[in-house]
Amino acid sequence: MTLRRERVELGDRSYDVVIGDGAIGEIGGLIPKTAVRAVVVTQQHLPVSVQSILEKHGLKVATVEIGDGRSTRVSPVSKKSCESAPLIQ
Repeated sequence: MTLRRERVELGDRSYDVVIGDGAIGEIGGLIPKTAVRAVVVTQQHLPVSVQSILEKHGLKVATVEIGDGRSTRVSPVSKKSCESAPLIQ
């Protein structure tokens, strides 16, 4: 199982993105104890949903769907997608 973390630098709002095969099986151990909300960036055709797993850990969850193709996975597009995510109160 290979997991990779990418840091998104946003000053005091910085966060890590976890990428890789097996990330879903490890998700419970990846959630910081202080976390209260999460944004899931996914694609419509992917058969796996992690929203219910995150909610079982007490998180409020918003989901952002991005399109297919390499151009939708680059940082500026992903950042824009996350910024347009519904605000989680």
